Amino acid sequence: MGDVLTGLLLAGGSASRFGSNKLLARLPGDERVGLQAAQRIADAVDSLIVVTRAGDDTTRECFSQAGFDVVECADADRGMGHSLRCGIRRSMQARAWMVALGDMPHVETATVKRVIRRFDETDAIIVPNYRQRSGHPVLFPARYRSDLLELSGDEGARSILRFCAAEIKWIETDDPGVLFDIDEPSDLTRMDDLNAG
Repeated sequence: MGDVLTGLLLAGGSASRFGSNKLLARLPGDERVGLQAAQRIADAVDSLIVVTRAGDDTTRECFSQAGFDVVECADADRGMGHSLRCGIRRSMQARAWMVALGDMPHVETATVKRVIRRFDETDAIIVPNYRQRSGHPVLFPARYRSDLLELSGDEGARSILRFCAAEIKWIETDDPGVLFDIDEPSDLTRMDDLNAG
């Protein structure tokens, strides 16, 4: 097994509720949603793989031009589990995978580093919480590789988290970004509402 902790940014969704490519939408600071999400994970892990839909050339080029390693998933339209499998196959020798979502740009890099430190202490699945609600990114040790490779549909890795609930280590954070995803255009400016809620 390798010694690389790999981040997997899942960026293959259809964004049907947003009405356009939300990963390329700009946040108030003018950064694109997907690029900010990617950078905040990349600043903490050893390597980052961005998984996009096959044929989504605009998204692929955006991440590639920013210097990120991109893998296109031929069956991403069948659900998040398929995108996750594509990322795992690209990094089979990783010691762990940090699974993050491309539409969650407000996760703090400090939170990602806390998740990694907790993993280094426990070698367990690590899930961050905010106000007792579980969020992302989620870190999976390499021993779950075969389980991750069997995922399908749009449930992502939630089935593994349910089945292995007793093995999860939770960390409580003061970072609302672990819960906040961009679903609609109004969400681009609503982070302050979550902080105040």
